[in-house]
Amino acid sequence: MRCFYHGDVDAVAICKSCGHGLCHDCCAEVGTSSACRNRCEGEVESLNDMSQRNKSAFQKASGVYTRSGIFTTTMGAVFAGIIRAPMTSVLIIFEMTGSYGLVLPLMIANMSAYVLARHWRHTPIYEALLEQDGIFLPHGKPITPDHDTAEFPSEAPP
Repeated sequence: MRCFYHGDVDAVAICKSCGHGLCHDCCAEVGTSSACRNRCEGEVESLNDMSQRNKSAFQKASGVYTRSGIFTTTMGAVFAGIIRAPMTSVLIIFEMTGSYGLVLPLMIANMSAYVLARHWRHTPIYEALLEQDGIFLPHGKPITPDHDTAEFPSEAPP
């Protein structure tokens, strides 16, 4: 590659702003970049500043993403523990964030919360509220006193 301004001299650098090849006489170092001497130095300096600001903004944003991931995972685990619906919690948090990266930690946290909630309190919150109002929901098969009778009248033993 030849220098853009001196066509007979080999280029030793490329201007970060305009992309021209530069020889030793045309090249000016601006920070860690090269620029056309007396032409593009200001633009390259502003590009370097913008690049530095982007690096610091990325570092700050990555911390925010980590905190929001921890918060939403905790929120899903609390929901799964109280409502006793771990898969519903996974779907709600996934729809809210759109992040596949949260699915596995969320499933682990939800199952842990579900197991702990079931261990500490056997009755789910909605069933406890119904029992408080005097409504008792049957679970499993109904118990009949005579095991020989059919459950439904249309069923007759052979």
